[in-house]
Amino acid sequence: MRILDFFKSKPTLYTEIANINEVEIIEKSNKKILIFSNSISISNLEVLVNILYKFKTAFSFYDLLYPSGSDPGAYISYFRKDNDNSWKMTLGNHGWSDGIYSITNEVIYQQLTNLMQSYYLNEITIEDVVTFSHYSEKSEAESTKQNNYLKTIHKSPQ
Repeated sequence: MRILDFFKSKPTLYTEIANINEVEIIEKSNKKILIFSNSISISNLEVLVNILYKFKTAFSFYDLLYPSGSDPGAYISYFRKDNDNSWKMTLGNHGWSDGIYSITNEVIYQQLTNLMQSYYLNEITIEDVVTFSHYSEKSEAESTKQNNYLKTIHKSPQ
C-alpha cells in the first residue's frame, strides 16, 4: 500500500451506487429509494446487487408476479444476517407472511431482471426495510424449493 492510499476516503454504499449511471438515489417518504432507468443493463443490475451484498444492505420491492392467496403479488425483502454469506428472503402480502429462505444471487438477478423487463419494477427501497427477521430459517430443502419456484415464476428472458 502506498502511503497516500491511507488518506483516500474509503468507498461507501452511496458512492459505489452513484457510479452506476442507470441508478438514481432519491429520498421518498423518509426512505432511500433506488430508481432504475428503463435502459439499465443486466450487468449493472448484477453490480448493484453485489454492492448491496458487500455493504450488507437490505432491500425490498413489490413482486407483482409472485402468486398470492390474497391480493396479487408479494412484498419481498432481501437481507444478510451477521456472519452469514447468503441473501435471506422474507415475503408477504395482506394477511400473510412467510419464513426466512436462503436465496442465491443468480435467482435474485433473474427475479429483478424479469420484473424490470416486464415493466413491473423500476425501484427498490434500501432503508427501513421490513425483514421479518424474527422468523426461523427454513431448511435447506425448503430454500432450494423456493429458489426453484422463483426461477419458474421469473423465467430467464428469451
